[in-house]
Amino acid sequence: MRIFILHSLYAIASGIMLSLILPSDLASNGVTLLAFVAIAPLLIATYRSCSYREILWISLLHGWTHAWVGRYWLAFFQNFGFTILIALSIGLSAVTFLALIAVKKTEYLPARHRVWAVTWIWVAFEYLRSTGFLADPWALLAYGFGQSQYMIQIIDMTGPMGLSFVAGLSNAIIAQRLTDPVKNDYRYLRWPIQIFAMTMILSSIYGAFRIHQSKKVLDRHTETAHILLVQQNLDSWDVSWPDLVDEHIRAVHGILPIEQPFDMIVSSETTLLGDFDSIMSMAHVLPTSYPLAKFIREMNTYHLFGSLSVDQEKYSYYNAAFLLNRTGEIAGKPYFKQQLVPFAEALPFSWIPAIAEKYRVFLGMPLLQQSGRESVLLNLPLQSGNSLTFGVPICFEDAFPRVSRKFVRQGAQALLNITNDSWSQRLSSQMQHMMIARYRAIETRRPLLRATNSGMTVHINPWGHIEQMIPAFQNSAMIVDLPVLETSEHTIYVLVGEWFSYIAILMALIYLLGNYNQSLSSLLSKVGKNSFRRASSSE
Repeated sequence: MRIFILHSLYAIASGIMLSLILPSDLASNGVTLLAFVAIAPLLIATYRSCSYREILWISLLHGWTHAWVGRYWLAFFQNFGFTILIALSIGLSAVTFLALIAVKKTEYLPARHRVWAVTWIWVAFEYLRSTGFLADPWALLAYGFGQSQYMIQIIDMTGPMGLSFVAGLSNAIIAQRLTDPVKNDYRYLRWPIQIFAMTMILSSIYGAFRIHQSKKVLDRHTETAHILLVQQNLDSWDVSWPDLVDEHIRAVHGILPIEQPFDMIVSSETTLLGDFDSIMSMAHVLPTSYPLAKFIREMNTYHLFGSLSVDQEKYSYYNAAFLLNRTGEIAGKPYFKQQLVPFAEALPFSWIPAIAEKYRVFLGMPLLQQSGRESVLLNLPLQSGNSLTFGVPICFEDAFPRVSRKFVRQGAQALLNITNDSWSQRLSSQMQHMMIARYRAIETRRPLLRATNSGMTVHINPWGHIEQMIPAFQNSAMIVDLPVLETSEHTIYVLVGEWFSYIAILMALIYLLGNYNQSLSSLLSKVGKNSFRRASSSE
């Protein structure tokens, strides 16, 4: 019984540490070092578990702890926040259970192989849980490097999973060492430890090189876009769109007059909350204090608004971004959000008419939200006569690397995220979202601008450095002088995508098959013995 309780405490400890690698109420910037030890207690509990029932129990403890400690703010999500939080807890527990079953299956591998097998399994697990309809990319080991300046730069080659590998290897080494019966023999771990140390050193060297190179890249730019980012600090769920526009206008007027006119004013997600066409038909009279149409004309610049696009024929709507020209007309095609929040924005199989109708009747909702199918780029004419092409990931789409990759592959010179996190009512939520979004700038080597309702409105350069930021929960605006960089060069990650993740899946399968296949296991054992002998002879 004591062992069972101890394993339960290990699972809870891992859930807490994995949550704290991101910003939280306890550590506003997160604790980077926790990424190197966060899952070690969970692995130890799995190694020592006696049954699948026990693994299920520690998975439940870990999943629920991880969800409620790291993302308790989901409980504030409208009237069904607790439903989402409970669903997240169950989902995390389920996928963790599957991952730990795979980890447990490595118990018959030689110890020198198990470290590598568990590392690759965890990397594959983090990638797979970040894809598909139920994707949850939050609080991966990779995002424990938020405070890093140098190591994080490798993601322009490997994507986030490169960092998950480094942190996962550290955890696997610690877990294996603490559970191995041979307490006085470190030689079988020498090779993994050397690889870990070498990876840390080479990643830091590469990061220092890339950051040093950034100065030369910035010096080459010949064009600058002047963009005004607005933060209303008003919860769109509690007010109507005229109230949001009032706060939007107040923030803009708060920084006037200025010498340099701006090329575009950017609002947050769903500032125009409602059907865009209906809102624009009333824009000449609303808000009554300062009509939106009058504001657009007098500012004499382009505007980017978050709104909804309603398709009455299909009984559906889209979360959208609209670029308006100086006269208030739509410039180009709007972008429709593609990656929806499961069960909050997206319902399973809702694209099937018969099932969608059942949802409408059951939920009492005449319209259901649908996802976009196209990565539309927006083109902003600059006062110099040139233009800026950019993509607009909406809300938590900036937590998904593939969304930003598509924009950049199609020619985006910048990424401009619009977000509304005001419903969460917590600084930790705003900070977590920003820290995760920061990775997209580094992966693609494109500047990232974020215009949010309550935080964090920020300018992040292509090397992950925060250039400017508006404090959270403050009505304000800031002018960003955005260097327009050449788009002819793409990072390895943009060009090739999740190659490292696919290697992780392949290696995990090889090791798991090796656990069952005697000939393959024998081959792995021979490779391991040769590595062990080389490590021993080098002493």
